[in-house]
Amino acid sequence: MAKEKTINPAQAARKAEKQRALKKSKAQLQAQRTEKLARRNPERLQREVDDLKSQEQSGNLRPHDRQRLAQLEKDVAAIKKAREALGDRAPKFGGGGGGEHRDERRDSRGGGVLGKRRRDGGKSRQGDGESSSETDEDARNIPMPKDTPPPIPRQDRHRKPQPGNANDTLMGQPRITHALPPKPVAKIVYEAAPQLRDLRKEATTGLVPTAVQNKLKLAEGKVQGRLLEPEELDKLEREGYRSTEKAAEVTRQEDGYGAMKKNVESVNIDFDAEEEALERELRQIEMEALREEGLKDAEKAVDAAVEEAKYSMMGAESLGKIKGITSEGEIAEKNLRHVQMEEVEDGDI
Repeated sequence: MAKEKTINPAQAARKAEKQRALKKSKAQLQAQRTEKLARRNPERLQREVDDLKSQEQSGNLRPHDRQRLAQLEKDVAAIKKAREALGDRAPKFGGGGGGEHRDERRDSRGGGVLGKRRRDGGKSRQGDGESSSETDEDARNIPMPKDTPPPIPRQDRHRKPQPGNANDTLMGQPRITHALPPKPVAKIVYEAAPQLRDLRKEATTGLVPTAVQNKLKLAEGKVQGRLLEPEELDKLEREGYRSTEKAAEVTRQEDGYGAMKKNVESVNIDFDAEEEALERELRQIEMEALREEGLKDAEKAVDAAVEEAKYSMMGAESLGKIKGITSEGEIAEKNLRHVQMEEVEDGDI
């Protein structure tokens, strides 16, 4: 048995519809092409063909004209075929039967309007022979409107002129003036000048690390009992922190000197008494610093003695000297007496 083919009805319907649409489009293109060819005048092309054939018989036809002759013969044949296909619907060139009757009636009434162009392409019967050779056939095929043109609208005499146009104002009449537009309301505009910031100065003064701040305090002497090494001070100056602080210190000193100068000028001051008071304050500050240092050293010594007594007790216990509570108390009392003696010696020194 032969192998049956599977047929999809929907696909077959779409294929048939596509073929019908393609056939319809081809028919439309052919109809447009036929109508376009039928609008051309074959007589004019035939006259040109006859002229070229007469030149060919005389032997004066150039190769280019020979090619044009072949093309014109093809065009004439295609135009005639297209006109035969259209039949009565093909456009007519020249005067028809109805046009001749109209021309006869117009001639019987005295002729048409001088210079007015007619729909058949000619101006009048008398000048048809003269204008037929001058007017191109393509220009004659331009369709003319069949109806009369619309009338020109009349202007209303009683219409008032528009006030916007100064030319419409009659002479002797006052010209219409327009009011000026209202002035804009005055508004307060707040502006601010740009603030210039020294980022380098801010970076060296405001963004100072904590370690650098502590070193600067030591360099200025704000922390008592401690001093800054010269190498660290030189390092701060190289990094740019110390120079800024020095400038600020110089500024403060200048301000202080200025204030002192004003006070000296305004009030009589006993410089000797002021100097003695300043020396007393300095001695008092030095004594307080020494006292604080001594207390700190004593505290350190006590802590060291306690640690030493603790270690000695641990050593005695490891050696087996501590055999009971009594022996432990004796050893602790002995170590405490030794610590007191060291404290007395430190105090004498």
